[in-house]
Amino acid sequence: MFYEKRIRLCFVGNPNVGKSTLINRILKNNKLKTNKEPGTTTKIIETNFFWNKKEFIFIDTAGIYRKKSTNSQLLFKAIKVCDIVLLILDATTEKLDRLHKKLIQHTLDYGKGLIIIFNKWDLI
Repeated sequence: MFYEKRIRLCFVGNPNVGKSTLINRILKNNKLKTNKEPGTTTKIIETNFFWNKKEFIFIDTAGIYRKKSTNSQLLFKAIKVCDIVLLILDATTEKLDRLHKKLIQHTLDYGKGLIIIFNKWDLI
């Protein structure tokens, strides 16, 4: 079957905001491991998804941490290679902080699309 250009979507956000859970819901399976404890995803995980003759590559990233780390470096590399960044925030506790703004600025500097998602809205 012929598929058009791949669209790479990078899911980013603080630990435990639901990045992996959101991907699992879209895929309609539990391919990615999730847990109530933060830090379940420790590396970048790519998952292919086919829909409407298009191939999507979902890039699940480890949570954003305040201090410089290997995860932060990997996150910026993932943003650089994707087409669209999905910044996921916990609607019950988060506001855009300095680190989120830095991610947004890098996303725009790289010329990538940006979607900001407020997750856990049902808990408010």
